[in-house]
Amino acid sequence: MPPRALFFHGRLLDVEEELARDPTSLLCIDGASVFNASFLRAVIEHSNREELYLPRLSGSTDPVAHIPAWARPHAKRLRWIDGDELRDVLRRRQLVLMAPDPYLWTLACVRAQVDAHASPITGVIHAIQPIKLASWLSSRMMQLLHEADALVCTSVAGRSAVEKIVEALPTALRGAERIPFRTPIIPLGIEPRLCEEPGRASGDQEARPISLLYVGRLSDTNKADLVPMLLALGDVARQRSVRLTIAGDDRARQCAPVLRAIGAELGLSEVLTVVPNANHEKKWKLLRHADIFVSPVDNVQETFGLSLLEAMLAGLPVVASDWSGYRDIVVHGRTGFLVPTMIGRADRGDEGIDIAGSWQRNAEMAAVTYVDFDSWKHYVTQLVDDAELRSRMGREGRRRVLAEFSWRGVIGAYEALWTELEAGAKRLRCGDRLRPSLRFHDVFEHYASAMLDDASPLYCPGDDLIPSRVALARRWRDTAHAGLLEVLSHVCRRPGLSIVELERTTGKARDELRMAVMRLLKYGALRNGGPRACSTRSPYASTTARP
Repeated sequence: MPPRALFFHGRLLDVEEELARDPTSLLCIDGASVFNASFLRAVIEHSNREELYLPRLSGSTDPVAHIPAWARPHAKRLRWIDGDELRDVLRRRQLVLMAPDPYLWTLACVRAQVDAHASPITGVIHAIQPIKLASWLSSRMMQLLHEADALVCTSVAGRSAVEKIVEALPTALRGAERIPFRTPIIPLGIEPRLCEEPGRASGDQEARPISLLYVGRLSDTNKADLVPMLLALGDVARQRSVRLTIAGDDRARQCAPVLRAIGAELGLSEVLTVVPNANHEKKWKLLRHADIFVSPVDNVQETFGLSLLEAMLAGLPVVASDWSGYRDIVVHGRTGFLVPTMIGRADRGDEGIDIAGSWQRNAEMAAVTYVDFDSWKHYVTQLVDDAELRSRMGREGRRRVLAEFSWRGVIGAYEALWTELEAGAKRLRCGDRLRPSLRFHDVFEHYASAMLDDASPLYCPGDDLIPSRVALARRWRDTAHAGLLEVLSHVCRRPGLSIVELERTTGKARDELRMAVMRLLKYGALRNGGPRACSTRSPYASTTARP
């Protein structure tokens, strides 16, 4: 029987060695690069494949001489091949083809060129780009896949989003029966050696400010709008001794100066630290010296939550959004707390999503998603006040990560899948397929805890911060911008108004009102569902609104 083999379509890199060579390397900052390098290393170290094929780098004559130190014990299993050599191997034997992303067309084309359908293809969803994915699913490339191929989803919510994209295809594609691949759920993993001992959250409790930490991409349009968290932090910091550190990749949006300026405006300069482009080493240093990890994500590109695994491995209790794959990681009340979220509709009429607007639509959905920061403040305060609770949740979170999310166990799940796919690989003919038509909201509404009810009563909060909250909300220059003051004026004058009633009162389109209401909810300028500390006094009494 020939040895079991796998081809991994990725580069063999080493984060630690790259960090030593260049501390500013993008590999040490970019989350996707760190994930891809970690995934391949886990396959090499933990899979039981006797042969592992890797792409030969252009110009490389002796790749073995340049492999990282950790990979040298596995050198006998490694094979470097170019495209022609891969096709030759596929002609002669069965080979699992693995891509560390969902876009399988390159491997599908190579397999089809040599009619090697007995070699299954697997890819993995890390962050869903629905336009790109839907376009690929509706292309002729789909005819090259079969039922023994798999697109691995890293979370329950992520698979649901993929299935919704797939479900939108049959009608649009004139009766195509189904998309011919499997969508198993296997989470991302983490290597326990990255943090062999938990940080101080599980240990010392000396008198000092409690350290809150956020680590993630700094992007209000593509990860998390952190300004509402700063507003909530102000309330906590007035009553408790806390500090917040915000760290992450800031190359795309340059958010660090904006966050510092808003923090200063809110009087948080003494308790807020922003660390842009923290590399791998710096990130783990911050994790080991934190007490509580916070992640108020509100963006549909967040499908899993690798930063939560890192925080829990470091022994930190987590206060995170009740969002997407976060639910698969955090056990509410045991390893941390999940903060309720609400999402509003961001669809413009009934139009389908279009290729040109992919990331723009991500930002639009983020703009109408709000995290309940009253609950966030409650959970954070609980943890700040209770050292034993922090310690207990930190220990429980670390135990959960080691038991459920270690790379050894995750690769074991992949091995079981690959074995099953190899046994069932066979040729499947697919009919022609056309472009799909689906809406962002239909794909991602289940990521949030709840859906905004158009009949829910709305109220103005009874504090003096409404003008500054509205000013922050108006930073988004989009279709909701012009209607914020008018909506706020109506609600402050008539507490309990709903979106339905606002539509009748203002004559504005409901989609436009939803965006304005969600923006005001997001920044705490409105409340929904009950008149908690509500006010009938409008801070914008002079604002003219239609009767």
